[in-house]
Amino acid sequence: MNTFDDFWREYPRKVSRKDAMRAWEKAIKVELPAVIIASLRRQIPYLSSRPVEFRPHAATWLNGWRWEDEVQAPEAQKQTAYQQRHQNAIDVFDRKLGLKANDEFTGNTLDLAAGDYRPH
Repeated sequence: MNTFDDFWREYPRKVSRKDAMRAWEKAIKVELPAVIIASLRRQIPYLSSRPVEFRPHAATWLNGWRWEDEVQAPEAQKQTAYQQRHQNAIDVFDRKLGLKANDEFTGNTLDLAAGDYRPH
């Protein structure tokens, strides 16, 4: 069955349920619920790849007839500053061991706080 609860269960940002429910009631007057939910499912990889604060609220998605939007490829996950520093430190140690940047994953671990680097 294609109900609001089905839509809500799948939507990747759970805020303002009441507003989303009102938008759903308007949306299903112009489009079949099955079409809306099928489109949402196609868009979930892209929506879920975005930081939460940049995902539209469900009501915004429905009011904007976003089920008609072109499906976009998921965004590449960006590293945090900590993750970048961590990766840079691993790269330095890998170079000291003679490993190349494009080698397969070596399984090396780095504990920056302890200054511990363990090649596996």
